[in-house]
Amino acid sequence: MVEMLPGIPYTHELPTGAVLTIACAHTLESLKEYGAVGDEAEMLAEELRGLTFGCNADPSTGQTACPPIYTAPGLKRNNRSGDDKDSPGFDGSYNLASTLGEGQGSGIFMPAVQTDTPEVRKQIGRILQILNRLWQIILPRSVSKLEHNLVEFDATDNNTFSFGGLFSGPTSVQMNTSSWGQIFSQSIGWQSTWHTDIHGAPTHWTLIVMMLRIPKGSDPGPFLLGRLCSCMSFKLFELFMNKI
Repeated sequence: MVEMLPGIPYTHELPTGAVLTIACAHTLESLKEYGAVGDEAEMLAEELRGLTFGCNADPSTGQTACPPIYTAPGLKRNNRSGDDKDSPGFDGSYNLASTLGEGQGSGIFMPAVQTDTPEVRKQIGRILQILNRLWQIILPRSVSKLEHNLVEFDATDNNTFSFGGLFSGPTSVQMNTSSWGQIFSQSIGWQSTWHTDIHGAPTHWTLIVMMLRIPKGSDPGPFLLGRLCSCMSFKLFELFMNKI
């Protein structure tokens, strides 16, 4: 098991000499090494925190009160998250941008069906815009220029739809919510198992944005990544946890 250090891409060299990026972990601190875009990422992360966990109204900035997104009335868990009765509280896995309709060939790519009140639509819409921009900031600072160019070419050549903006970018969002101290498999069902996604695009990357709302100094343990035995220790991210 290889413990990843923030800001350092981990790669695998093939017999042909080609180098493939396996994974790269970033924190707000590691992104600050990139100047203005790092500062932008920090501001976006702070806004995303408020949209995710909720925030109070702030007349000085014009910020209105915002409930946690996972408490939105009628929010629908995805098919593999398990029945509502099996998931405590708001725990579960939710599609926020798109989904794959099954039953017809390989499936049909379509918008996710979620609560559609004006307030929730606005909140989810802003979340998608932030995630799109974070993708634009983080991906080119995590993989090689060749790999990034290939992703951009593939998305443009295939006219791939992305969410949250008109640039090439991510195509779907899965929000996983689990309570502190809760068994992960009980929180989000099948999605928590060690599995591969047969629908995943081999030419694209997965951006994981992890936010923890836990007491300062807590140790939630390592996060294991299913790519060539990679992991990262949250002990390294205490500042990141406290900020987010």
